[in-house]
Amino acid sequence: MGARLGGILVLGALLAMALQAPAARADDEIVIGAALPITGPFAGSGLQTYQGLQLAEHDINAAGGINGKKIRFQVEDTQASNSVAINAFLKLERQNAPFIFLSSFTVQNLATEPEVRKAKVPVMYAGGGVAIAERKNPYMFRIRANDRLRAAAAAESVISVLKKKKVAIINVQDQYGTAAAEQLKKDLAAAGIAVVAVETHGIRDTDFAPQLLNIKNSGAEAIVAFAYIRDAGLMIKQRRSLGLTNIAFVSVSSVNEDSMLELVTLPDLENIIGVADAVLGQANPNGPRSVQFVKDFIERFKVPPDGFGSVYYDGAMIVAEALKKVGPDREKIREYLAGLKDYQGVTGSFSTAANGDMLHRLSIVEYIPGTKDVRVIKDVFDNK
Repeated sequence: MGARLGGILVLGALLAMALQAPAARADDEIVIGAALPITGPFAGSGLQTYQGLQLAEHDINAAGGINGKKIRFQVEDTQASNSVAINAFLKLERQNAPFIFLSSFTVQNLATEPEVRKAKVPVMYAGGGVAIAERKNPYMFRIRANDRLRAAAAAESVISVLKKKKVAIINVQDQYGTAAAEQLKKDLAAAGIAVVAVETHGIRDTDFAPQLLNIKNSGAEAIVAFAYIRDAGLMIKQRRSLGLTNIAFVSVSSVNEDSMLELVTLPDLENIIGVADAVLGQANPNGPRSVQFVKDFIERFKVPPDGFGSVYYDGAMIVAEALKKVGPDREKIREYLAGLKDYQGVTGSFSTAANGDMLHRLSIVEYIPGTKDVRVIKDVFDNK
């Protein structure tokens, strides 16, 4: 736990210092912006997204770049602040970046959306909140499954996999957690499953014992948690310390992220399944490319990739293809992305729906006994 978490903090601090002075733009390069959380409580996924972009930058340039020009990803730190996220986007947009990556956090994506619309610059983001797509901003493209599908996969986990009848929900108290929990309640009610407790927590909370004990007293047979990476890890540890491993636990989104798994021990993972954005390696539908991606990622960063790293890698490779075909013109890039069909990435297959969603699959997974590795129980798809 300490080594990995300490590594995240040190790497984030060093990167933040390096970003204080932006590199000069060379004539023989194309600079793509990335507004990501490199420091603060969101850094666990932010660093993976940055590493995914770094690996993509290496692979694109090693293959000849963009029509003879190198690509470079310039990162601005969004921290855990909406106002900082907006300023990071504006800084990159004012440098005439033809494309910008946004973070994987819905609250930051929603705050930045009006500026994206005003600037008319295409962006990719990984925040799952359906409220983003409902704004119908033609410049915003989501490279991760949306939270409506995430809630559907959580419901499927309870109904078909665990076959439980009494469910408790615990969610982070923000747009992501609240909306996903509300959708899950509707999905479970439609299946005749009782929600016997709903608990919430703040993004900076570290003690989840009150919520877990309330859930215990509710008679719940299963817990579904909509939590960020650090919170999910602490919740799973405290669940075991309170003797609640007899209550099945569905971890949504954070089940196979390395920075979460570093927080827990093997005994903590008893009676836990999850909803994964991506299962990488040979089990992935695009096995050989996914295997190579995992190998290259580990060699470069000394940690395995997760779904955040892989979708930003895929997003970068898609943007590189757009740049090769239509050049660094914002409107032409937007049109290219809007028409994308069946791009086979290391994460999965990307096709752009009318609402800008590009990835349409999640996996319900379980831990392989004696390991922190996961295997797929079943896949869940949306209707595009």
